[in-house]
Amino acid sequence: MSDLTIESRPPITVTIAPSDPVLASVVAEFAATLNFLSAQVSEAAGTVSNKVSQSQLTDLSDLVSAVRDAVTTLEAVIATKAAADHTQPISSVTGLDEQLGQIAQQLLALQGGEDLANQIAALQAQISAKAEQTALAALDQEFDGLDDNLQALSQALAGKANATHGHNIEAIDGLQAALDAAGSAAPASANLVYTVTQSSVDAGHNGTYAKLTDGSQATGAATGNGSNEWIQFDLGAVKFVDFYRIPAGTLTGWGAVSTYTGTARAEVSLDGSSWILLRANHSEIGVPNVSDRFNASRRFRYLRLTRAAYLALIEFSIFGY
Repeated sequence: MSDLTIESRPPITVTIAPSDPVLASVVAEFAATLNFLSAQVSEAAGTVSNKVSQSQLTDLSDLVSAVRDAVTTLEAVIATKAAADHTQPISSVTGLDEQLGQIAQQLLALQGGEDLANQIAALQAQISAKAEQTALAALDQEFDGLDDNLQALSQALAGKANATHGHNIEAIDGLQAALDAAGSAAPASANLVYTVTQSSVDAGHNGTYAKLTDGSQATGAATGNGSNEWIQFDLGAVKFVDFYRIPAGTLTGWGAVSTYTGTARAEVSLDGSSWILLRANHSEIGVPNVSDRFNASRRFRYLRLTRAAYLALIEFSIFGY
C-alpha cells in the first residue's frame, strides 16, 4: 500500500467582539475541538499507513475540512451580525446551510454516520425556517450540538472496519481513541437540576418547588391559572443534556399529570434570555407503553415548560454531563 497523504490545513482562528462572550466561548470551543480532530487525522496518516485504507482516512479528512469550513462561515456570520437585535437575514446563513448539506452527504457515505447526518438535516430546516426572526444565539446553540456528537465519527470509522475493506478494528484503535476524546462522556446518573422557579404558584402548593426534584412521585407542585404559566429548571451552568424525564402519575387533588403537561411546550436557553423551542408539546405523557424520557441532545443551562393554563408536575429530572 502506498503512503497516505492528507492535506495539511491551517488552524481555525476565531475573532469575535468582546461584547459577545457567550458566542465567542461556544465557537472557540468548537473550533478547538475541530483543530484537535484534524491534527489526529494528519498524525494517523503517518502511523497507520500500512493498516488503514487511504480512502478511509481521505473520507475523514474531507469531512473534517467541510466541518471546519462551516465553522468559519458561522464565525463570519457572528462577526457581522446586526448589533441592534442580533438577527440575521436568510442571505447571511445561506453559505452555512449549503455547507451543512455537503457535510450531511459525506456523513451518509461513511457507514454509521446516518444519525449525525439526520441531525444536520434537521438543523438545515431550522435555519431555513427561522433565519429571519431567530436570535443568532439560538442559531449558534443549534450548531453547537454538532460538537457534542463528533463521537459519531469514531463509530463511523469502526463500522468501516470489515473484511471488504481489508483491515480490522485493531488497526484503527489509536485513531478511534483520539476521536472519542473529542466526544462526550457517558450521561450522569444524577439529576442535573440545580434550582427550580415558577411564574406563579397554586395556593395549595406554595413553596413546594423542591418537591419536583426530591425523587418522590408522591408529591408535586403546580402553578396558577394564568395565560402564560411556566416552570423553569436551572442546571447551574451550561451542560450537555442527553434527555429529561416527566413521569406520568397523579397529583393529589388534581388528577393525572398528563392533563396539565401534555400541551406544555419546552424551551431551552444558554443564558436565560434567548430561548429556542425544544418541543411543542409532551402528548406522550401517560400513554401506555410509551417512555417518559424526552430526548434533548444539546447544550443549555435553562429548560422552561410553558402552558396557557395550570401547569402541574409530580417530578422532573434532567440527565447529561
